[in-house]
This record gives sequence, C-alpha cells and structure tokens, in this order.
Amino acid sequence: MNPPFKRLNGAAALIFMITTLSFACPACKTLPVNSFAANENLYAEPTTVRNPDGSSTVRVATFNTKNCDNGRNIVEIAAEIKKQNAQIVFLQELDSGVKRSGKQNLLKQLSELLEMNYAFFPAMALEGGSYGVGILSRFYIQSTESFLLDTKQEEPRVLAKAEVSINGRNVDLYNTHLSFESETLRIAQLKLINEKTTVSTLFILGGDFNAKNFEEYSVIQNSVTVNSPKNQFITYRDAGEGSFGCIDNLLLANAFVVLNAWMAESAASDHNLLVAEIRVPAPGEDVSRETSTNSVGEAGETTGEETSGQNTTQQKGV
Repeated sequence: MNPPFKRLNGAAALIFMITTLSFACPACKTLPVNSFAANENLYAEPTTVRNPDGSSTVRVATFNTKNCDNGRNIVEIAAEIKKQNAQIVFLQELDSGVKRSGKQNLLKQLSELLEMNYAFFPAMALEGGSYGVGILSRFYIQSTESFLLDTKQEEPRVLAKAEVSINGRNVDLYNTHLSFESETLRIAQLKLINEKTTVSTLFILGGDFNAKNFEEYSVIQNSVTVNSPKNQFITYRDAGEGSFGCIDNLLLANAFVVLNAWMAESAASDHNLLVAEIRVPAPGEDVSRETSTNSVGEAGETTGEETSGQNTTQQKGV
C-alpha cells in the first residue's frame, strides 16, 4: 500500500511546491519530471516483430515494489520483473536519493539490472531526496510529463505520463498511485486522470489504485480493464478478510486487444505483479475510440496465468 513517510513541515512543503509545481491548473498541476531525477534512454529499442495483419504484440506489467524494502531487495525485485519479460513496466513506491534507502536511485538501478530505459516521476520530497513512481520501457521514451493530483492534506500523489512509439503508433503511458485515505479523493483523482486519457488516442494506464471496489475503475472511459469482476486478480496480498485486494490494474484504450492476462506472485513485495499481453494496432488501422468501458471478461476470457508465450484468449474486435 504505502510505506511510512514523513510529512513535510510548512517551510519544507513551501520550498517543494515553489521548486516543482506549475500553477496553471489548480486541480491538476504540472510537475517537471526532472525535478529530482532524470529519465534516460540508455538501451536500444527491440526490433518490431509484426503479426501477419501488421499489428504487434506487447507485454505490459504493473508492480508496487514496496520501495524495494527500502533498497534492500533491488536484485530480487528486478528478478521478478525480468521473469515476466515485459516490455513496459509501471512501478510504484520508489525512492530516489532518500536517506531511508541509502540515498540510492532505486529505479535507475532496476533499469540497469533489466537493461530498460526509465523515467522517474517524484510525488514528494523526502529525507533529502524524493519518492514517487516510475516507468521502465524497452522502447525509447520520447517525452515525459507529470501532474500533481489533488490529495487535500494527505500524502502527495502524481499522474505520470510518458510517450513511446510502438509499431509506428504513438502510445501514451500513464502511471499512478492513488490515495488510500478516501474514496471521494480517489474518484476526484480518477476523474482528472480520465480527462488526460480521453485526449490520448492510444493509452495504457497502470498503477496501484487503492480501490475499494471495481466500480471505481469505471471512471476511466473508453477503456478495457484487465483486473475486473470476471477476471479477478488479488494483487495486494495483505488485504484483510473481506477487504478488496484487486487494487493494482491495467486499463487500456479500447483500440487495444488484450490477448492474455495473469498475475505473478511476488516474494519481494506485498503486491503481486499484474501482467497483460496486448495487441497493438497496425499502422493505418482505424483506432477510433468507442464511448464505453469494458472489462477483459466482457470481451474475452483470460487464463489468469502465463502460458509460455501462447496467446490463449481473444477479445472482441473494437
């Protein structure tokens, strides 16, 4: 869910806000992504392998790392990610230069171990460094942007955005970690996220949504929801009896087809990985958006586990 964090005192909070925020939008403020850490393209893009119809297949994952146990199990977290062979990974709970994790840049170290390009998005200043979310990508990260979500007086939260090109298609990647304190806060945050994804022709949204029910995900319109009532993945293992554990999710623009989805258990975090294999439309293929929100179960069944690379499910055409 959320590791302990130190609330900023008034002076520190003021310095952080002045340093990192643009006040163009009172509800969803833009943060410069490089306030505390850089994004880097250090590794070559994979060769695009096209299917007979010109489309391509990409594997994506979302994973709350539990801050890599304050930097003590970076290697273990990297190994669990590597086993899934995902080309895009959304990560939550990451320190960069924070005292509690030995001043390490956790995301950069993961990127080096996995040989993936990365972008870090700070949500808050903490112990001389910053704490936030990150994106790992085998594709070049062409641009980045970050938006501060409204949390009232609770822990700061951001919506991260990175643009990549897959099979000749521009795809917007969004990553977030929403407030656990209040459903009212989360719904407001989801509405702002929906405003951003609505203007993206092709988007993939991953994150720890701290949801209390599946209905919260329906705020994101024109999307396919991987973790859904018909395909439930209890990704947060420490959810108490009767509590909602399907809090990590992947939501995709309707133009994508979910071919397969599964959960991979983690021994290094209190969250499991959620993984999906998706079809990326061919260049020139119609990707007009439908005004609906679907779950994978409504569009096609998934096995709930990896099948050695075999695509065992098909979603209805959109």
